[in-house]
Amino acid sequence: MKQRDSNLDVIRALAAFCVVMNHAAESVYAMNMEQYQMIPHSSSAFYFAAFTFGRCGVPLFLLLSGYLLLPQSYDENKIKRFYKHNFLPMLGVWELWIFIYCVFLAWYYQMPFDVAQYIRRALFLEHAGLSHTWYMPMIIGMYLFLPYVANALKQIPWTLLSIMMLAVYVYLFIVPSVNSYQSMLQIPSNEMVYTQVDLSYGGSTYGLYLILGYAIARCKKLLCEKKYRIAMIFTILMGGGYARTVHAQLAYFSQGIAWQVWYNYYLMPLIGAGIFITLMNIKFPSWIERPAKRLSICSFGIYLLHDMLLMVEIKNVGVIGDKSTEVIALAIGTYLLSYLIVEGASKIPHIGTLFLKKEIGRAHV
Repeated sequence: MKQRDSNLDVIRALAAFCVVMNHAAESVYAMNMEQYQMIPHSSSAFYFAAFTFGRCGVPLFLLLSGYLLLPQSYDENKIKRFYKHNFLPMLGVWELWIFIYCVFLAWYYQMPFDVAQYIRRALFLEHAGLSHTWYMPMIIGMYLFLPYVANALKQIPWTLLSIMMLAVYVYLFIVPSVNSYQSMLQIPSNEMVYTQVDLSYGGSTYGLYLILGYAIARCKKLLCEKKYRIAMIFTILMGGGYARTVHAQLAYFSQGIAWQVWYNYYLMPLIGAGIFITLMNIKFPSWIERPAKRLSICSFGIYLLHDMLLMVEIKNVGVIGDKSTEVIALAIGTYLLSYLIVEGASKIPHIGTLFLKKEIGRAHV
């Protein structure tokens, strides 16, 4: 149990860093076609490498949620506990942070506080205003029915579940990726195929990552029997998928199409699962386990804070010197500063609740 938990800590700490890296790269480069044409090819390649690495954060968080929460069985009492101790605290904390973000944005842009806008955002009728805030409405929607999904999964034979996952993967990942490739080849849109099945009830793209996390948990014994061989296989698959994803974005931009990878790209589940399974099969030394645990516990607070810190840093310091160096320094600095703020503020009574600091084996986002 201890080994498993420490590995999950590493995965979660890495996922939080990926999210920070993603937004640091976006903030420094502000990549578009004009920017791409102005900077050296090596700098563009670095951006897409950093950006793609950053895109792994959300899949890892979703895989963790599916891995930890979906294998559980939920009777009536456990369902009540889930909503009382998992869902409602997360919803309440997020509502408070929506208010904090509105105050921050009013200060940042030197504008009056818009009460009507705040109400719309608090009621989930408008985006909360910062680039990372799309994730919370999505995960709240996932958690809304999670206990019932978990119970339903126990009733589905493994073979049938595998077929269902493959079908969803084809419709939600393969078809959009093929269409993107066809657009690069300048194939008319009326000659492309589009998914007609509405899979939003199952969580759409993000739901598959949750179920994939459940599948990894279900196959855990098999995946961990020959740790190093499994780790090597998935490292190769992950590395190949990652390299192909970086190359694909460079290819699109070179053809005049400003396409950047999203979570429905067909290789993202492979990359995310590859990282997850590889890290699950590595025995980390204690000098990695200890800081990973601290970072893992603070990961939700890091997620909540980092975008505001990035905005302030970019506004007051700007981009100086080499962009690639700036991205690395900004990502590491913001990640550590976010951690220190969360860790320090949480020592104040009741403030820890503001960041939902929890051990990894408990409810988590």
